[in-house]
Amino acid sequence: MRRIAIAVAILSCALSVTPAAQPPSFLNYQGVLRDAGGTPLDGTFPMIFRFFNVETGGQSILADQHAAVEVVAGLFSVRVGSGVVSDGAAPGTYADVARVFADFSVLFLELEISGEVLAPRTPLASGGYALNARYVNGVEVAASDALDLYVDALMGNDDNDGLKRGTPKRTIQAAIDRIPAILRGDVTVHINPGTYAEAVALLDRNLPADSSITLRGEAPGVRITGERTRPIGLEVRSVRDFVIENLEVTDTTSYNVQTTDASGTIRSCVLTSTATPNLGAGILVSRGFVTVEHSTLSNHAVEGIVCSSAARCFLDDVTITGNGRGIDVLRGSMVRFVGRASVTGNSVGCRAFGHGQVDFGYRADVQVTGNAGYDLQARFLGAIYGYVNAPVGTCVALDNSVCSPTY
Repeated sequence: MRRIAIAVAILSCALSVTPAAQPPSFLNYQGVLRDAGGTPLDGTFPMIFRFFNVETGGQSILADQHAAVEVVAGLFSVRVGSGVVSDGAAPGTYADVARVFADFSVLFLELEISGEVLAPRTPLASGGYALNARYVNGVEVAASDALDLYVDALMGNDDNDGLKRGTPKRTIQAAIDRIPAILRGDVTVHINPGTYAEAVALLDRNLPADSSITLRGEAPGVRITGERTRPIGLEVRSVRDFVIENLEVTDTTSYNVQTTDASGTIRSCVLTSTATPNLGAGILVSRGFVTVEHSTLSNHAVEGIVCSSAARCFLDDVTITGNGRGIDVLRGSMVRFVGRASVTGNSVGCRAFGHGQVDFGYRADVQVTGNAGYDLQARFLGAIYGYVNAPVGTCVALDNSVCSPTY
């Protein structure tokens, strides 16, 4: 006896989320069950609901099994997602209905009753996507715990969830796009060695005071390349606490790393140009507080690091060599040496320009010598001071500027 489900309605429940409680991840599925002659059925029936992203064929994304669904005069109602939920054979790992809606823009629901698979599959209307209100870019709006995401250029797939080492994303940007706009915990993007030919942008993330977002190379050999065509390799904007760690960023036409209205740390990174002639600049910091530590900035046509527009840049254990200007400070910004630095082999070592300031902090382990032009240059109300103990070359002050070995 053939049974068919007709007059199906799919209703979404619990359409909002608050920090105090998570909404239930289910859909209400209501239908009428009749036999082949059109007579409404009564009794209990086993039902399995499967989600697909194609109308026919394909692999299921998630399955929800209900052992005994009560049917009265043909009518039944099931909370899909509240039964025995299991991950499907499709790529990615899914344990709840809301995650399915977060990751797929087109979905079909297949129903199996008493071992009989009904056809056609039911297309899911936009109402079901109200469950996606929990998510921004596929991740919960307010993540209550630390979030780890994984990227692998060789073994990853951007259709993966990126939440485990075994299901990594292929691109760094795909992992970043899964970071919530509002966070209540730390986020770490673990990046496996490989070449990532992409422009990476970490933008507009709201962080509490004790949380951070880290982009971390898991081992040497993580390389983001602009392929000598893209202007920016890695951009950070409007993020209060970021960490960029153990990455190589190369061959962009403007800036390998650019930060704007952001605060954080660039640590153990190599920023360089392999092009001939050299391209672009290493780092631009604009309107923010950024520490660069244990890093090398080399072979850029314009600058190693630019600190601009009232930014504050702190340098600790850095090597800046082979650039046009090694350090350029302008528009009311300040560079302060807080650890060892070597600024050698550049066209100009260090320039303070247009109300820019460079503070050596009386450090003896900051070397600014052997640059082709000026080692230290202050212009247009620029100021360079505190270098009395440092091995530096000549400091030249022009246009009402200041060179002072003391304060």
